[in-house]
Amino acid sequence: MKKKVTALLLAAIMTFSISVSAYAASDFTDLASTHWAYSDVMALAKGGLVNGMGDGTFQPDGKLTVAQLAKIICAAKGLGQNVDGYWAAEYIRICQNDVRCLPDLGAITKENYDVNCTRELAAYMIVNGLGLKDGYTIKIQLQDIPDWKKIDDKYSRAVWQAYNAGLLTGFEDGTFRPKEILTRAQACAILNRAGYTTAAEKPATADTTGKSREDLFATAKTWTDVTWREGSDGFGFAHTLRATDRKWGGVYLKYDSQDTRGVLRIKLDEVYTEAYTSEDYQNMKNFNPSTVVTAPSGFSYDARQLVKRIFQEAYPTGYEEAYQALNDVLKQDIFEEPGIHGASALRWIDGRTLTIELGDGDNQDCVIAIGGIGNKAGYESAMAQPHVGHVAKYQSFYGGGQDMTTMYELDK
Repeated sequence: MKKKVTALLLAAIMTFSISVSAYAASDFTDLASTHWAYSDVMALAKGGLVNGMGDGTFQPDGKLTVAQLAKIICAAKGLGQNVDGYWAAEYIRICQNDVRCLPDLGAITKENYDVNCTRELAAYMIVNGLGLKDGYTIKIQLQDIPDWKKIDDKYSRAVWQAYNAGLLTGFEDGTFRPKEILTRAQACAILNRAGYTTAAEKPATADTTGKSREDLFATAKTWTDVTWREGSDGFGFAHTLRATDRKWGGVYLKYDSQDTRGVLRIKLDEVYTEAYTSEDYQNMKNFNPSTVVTAPSGFSYDARQLVKRIFQEAYPTGYEEAYQALNDVLKQDIFEEPGIHGASALRWIDGRTLTIELGDGDNQDCVIAIGGIGNKAGYESAMAQPHVGHVAKYQSFYGGGQDMTTMYELDK
C-alpha cells in the first residue's frame, strides 16, 4: 500500500493540546524512526498541532474521530476552546457555522461526533476548512478513481481537488475507499502534504473593561441622526429606546436594571407596523422578488446598519463578525444556540457573549442579546447545553413567500 492516503491530522481526544507537545516525535515510544509517517508526525508535533496520548505514545494506527478533526482545524486557525459539558461542542459549531467544513451530523453530542472519521469526510473537512495553499492542477478526473461512485456526492468535489493537489494518491489498486476510517498517522501525512503543521496563536484575551449596557444605551441616545422614543415597555424592561423614523425600521433597545447579568437586548420586527402605510401594504402584497422591500422593517439594510453601530460600541474589534452573524441568522443559514430549533447565533466576542435568535409566526422578529462584560461562565454554560438541531427554513411573513436574502439585501 502506498503511503496511506486521505485527509487530516489527529490529536488525542481529551489530551489534545494546541501548545507544543510534551513529547517530541522522536520521544514517542511506539513510533520508530523507520515508521512510514515518522517525518509527518514529527513535523506536526513540533508545530504543536498534534500531541501524544499523555503516556509517551502516539498510537499512529489509532482511528481519527470527527470531533478530533474539528479541533485540529480550529487549532490550525487559532479558534475555539474546550468547554464544559461536551468538550468539543465549540469546535464543532465553529466548523459547521463559521468555517463551514462540517456537515450536520445531528445534535452536537458525544454520540454523534466522537465517531470515526471516514476518508471522504476528512477530505471534505480539510479542503473546505483549511484550503489548498498551493491550489491544484487538474491531472485526473473523478471518474479516473475506480470506486468513485462510492463517494458521497457532497464530498466528491473535495476528494477530486485533494487528488489533484497531491494530498491523496489512492491505494495500490487505485481505489480511494471513501468509507474507510482515517488513522492518526495518515492524518498527519495529509496535513503535512497540505502544508499545515503549526497551531495558530489564539487572539489575546479580550479586554474586560468594555462598555456596560448602561454605557451602550447612553451612547445610542447621543446619536443625533436617530429619533428615539424612550420609556418602558410594560413587561419588566424599564429602560427602552425605540427608533421612530421609517428608515430605522423600529429598532428597539431595552434592558432590565434588575438583571444582574448586564444584558442589553435589541429587538428587530420584520413588520414595523407603527410606520407603514396602505401603499406599503400593497407593495408587500405585490412583492416582486427582483426588487428590495421598501416598507419599514427592522430587517432592512438601514436598520441593520443602526444595529451595526451598536455592535461597534459593544464589540470594538469583532463587530464585523457580529454583523455577519446577524445577516446569517436572518438568511437562516446558521443554527448555533443550544435549545433553539430556529436560526440562531451564539458567540464569544471581545469579552462578552452575543446571542441572536430569529422567531417565526405571523410577525417574525429577531432578538439580539449583548451579554455583560466578562461573563464567560454564562457563555460556557450555554455552550454545554444539548444542541437540538434545526427546523427547515421558513419564509418571510410579507414577502410573497420569498426568501429574505433579496428582500432585505442581506448580502450587504
